[in-house]
Amino acid sequence: MRAFFPTELGSYWEYQISYPPPEPSYRYWLSALKDTLLPNGRIYTEFNGRYIYPSQDPSGPIYYRVDDSLQVFMYTNDSVACPEREFVFFKLAVRDSSIWPVCTDYLDPIYPYRALVRTSDEYYPNIDLSLETKIFGSAFIDLVANDTDFYPIGSSQYRLARGVGLVRSIYESVPAIELVGAIVNGTTYGTPTSVDETNKTADVTPDPTIHIFPQPFNGLTTVSLQLSRRELVVVRVFDMVGREVKQLLSDQVGPGEINMKFDGTRLASGVYILVLQGGKTLQHARFMLLR
Repeated sequence: MRAFFPTELGSYWEYQISYPPPEPSYRYWLSALKDTLLPNGRIYTEFNGRYIYPSQDPSGPIYYRVDDSLQVFMYTNDSVACPEREFVFFKLAVRDSSIWPVCTDYLDPIYPYRALVRTSDEYYPNIDLSLETKIFGSAFIDLVANDTDFYPIGSSQYRLARGVGLVRSIYESVPAIELVGAIVNGTTYGTPTSVDETNKTADVTPDPTIHIFPQPFNGLTTVSLQLSRRELVVVRVFDMVGREVKQLLSDQVGPGEINMKFDGTRLASGVYILVLQGGKTLQHARFMLLR
């Protein structure tokens, strides 16, 4: 199911918005650039994009994370409506016609529910493939008629295709935004034309690197960092709900290899996240404690 919303770093999507003549067509690229720890204590994948035609500066980042129950959360700065600063944008594992409330939706602010409307095989001519597709949108519960209205007037629609991700989106008063090419987890779809532009926005090569051994571990494990330069490095460990359980390092270190012991003897079994911040780089690694 996670293949419907790929977040592999370096993945790239290119979209086209085709207005009726004489209006020009627009092209837009989007790329998964890096993992980022945000103020609510959770790690998200940062996506950035830019209009190719006409050329514009990069748009502001969008942040998503996928949890173990295959819910796709979108980060929001609206801490009043959403105290956790996130809301469920997609649910990948629910049945068709499922709905769920959202604390906010910047695209459809008048509709307080989102929905997986249906799952079906769809053909996409731009990439010449038929793919299993999940179709999402807003929903409105009509209490008078005791019915649920999918795609109410003025709402948006999103299509996620297995292995590719977002292939089509529709908003009010805007022509459909169609995928024309992508490179996802090393596989090319369609004809992406401007993938080199993403290199101007961020370096997606992990630096420094993290190795944890043994993994899984029972009690003690070793965290090894490989640094290419001397810089301030902060290493912290979080549990899966975003609580910090230990800070391993906060110092000027490097270059070279740095080894640290992590003692989990007083922690519960489960998955933990090690977060490394160094210079402009943020890396994270998951590791498992087993009793």
